[in-house]
Amino acid sequence: TVPIPDRPGHFLLMEEGKGNYSGFKGFTSNKSEFEFISDGKRLEPVYLKRQVFSDGGKVIFEETETFDNDKGRVECEVKHLIKNENNKKAFNYKGDIVNQFMMGSYIRRFLQAGEKEKTTYLVNDEPALYRVTLKVVGKEEITVNGKKREAYKIYVDPQIGLLSPVKAFLPKNYDWHSTRPPYEWLMFRGLESSINSPKVEIVSLAN
Repeated sequence: TVPIPDRPGHFLLMEEGKGNYSGFKGFTSNKSEFEFISDGKRLEPVYLKRQVFSDGGKVIFEETETFDNDKGRVECEVKHLIKNENNKKAFNYKGDIVNQFMMGSYIRRFLQAGEKEKTTYLVNDEPALYRVTLKVVGKEEITVNGKKREAYKIYVDPQIGLLSPVKAFLPKNYDWHSTRPPYEWLMFRGLESSINSPKVEIVSLAN
């Protein structure tokens, strides 16, 4: 994550990865650029561009998210280039909104404020917009990179209706963050991305 010159409070997060990802056959790689605002008062997304490449280096998937935080509106576009499918959607929201790239920062911020529960909107690559409640459900000792760490366990609860048959079969989604400042993210266990994606466990590589 690096600050953007001449734009105080704006940062650019860049991420690259390789492996097998749900929705794609075989080995893939991906590259993402995410701009966001982070200052003493605000934590707001601005723009996301993510691309997935085939093993041969060909772009097979593109995703963009453009946020207008003043109007409370996000415009999403998802291109499945192999299937020749293009899906555009726009969503209105009132209050906080996050995506997968800023969820950790959002949780850290509410832990720093001493809060135990927070509700926000979450936009993903379906594309879809969900309202989720983040709840600190306790403390646990977990092992990360061979080291035992005391962590807050945070339940990520999608608000899709208690009687929804979809929710009844969804696996639980949890994040673990250090109990000590700066409350860094340690582990995630739950859905990889969308409701139809597989359950995964992702662990921080930081010492």
